[in-house]
Amino acid sequence: GDLFVESNELFYVVLSDPSNAIVLDATGACTIVNDDYPFIWTGGGGNGLASNTNNWQWNGVKAVRVPTNQDDIVLGPGGSSNLTWDAGVSGLTDTVNSWTQNSNYLGTVTFKTTYPEYSAAFTNFAILGNCILSNGVWTHLSNAGGANRRWYRLKVTMGGNLLLDSNATVNVAGLGYQSASGPGNPGSHGGQRSQAGLRASHVFRPC
Repeated sequence: GDLFVESNELFYVVLSDPSNAIVLDATGACTIVNDDYPFIWTGGGGNGLASNTNNWQWNGVKAVRVPTNQDDIVLGPGGSSNLTWDAGVSGLTDTVNSWTQNSNYLGTVTFKTTYPEYSAAFTNFAILGNCILSNGVWTHLSNAGGANRRWYRLKVTMGGNLLLDSNATVNVAGLGYQSASGPGNPGSHGGQRSQAGLRASHVFRPC
């Protein structure tokens, strides 16, 4: 065995030079069926970081590596511990094959995606296939702590379908420009000048 995620593999067996027999069909097709297991989030490593192998389970045991771009991610069966996806740390990828949060997952997933002008290390989280969010929260890091600071945002691209259940939430409220900051804003709220209490780069929707 190995630790590589692979698709089904097809190979052929060809019989030749029979002895005391007649071969009616000399070629046989064989398929090695993909039995790769998804990465299950447990949070057992104690720090909530996706780059920590101790936070993952694979095939019923603690994972020995972090997920790669060929892996399927599942949250829920292993509990509801919060997860922070810190791509680039300990070889953690910024791309996965698919993502599923089942109805048992009640935690928060924080993506450390950034604006490229701040850092080009992790600007986008990519899901090659489908993304199913039946429960839980998605968010990004806060931009509070400095005037006109624009470091973090939530950016995720998907190659398949997105299923967002009514119990799941994408919540970035209060994570944009801090109070009295933002483009051309001398007011008491964050973002563009219009309504007090909004703390993002958009007047009405803090997203």
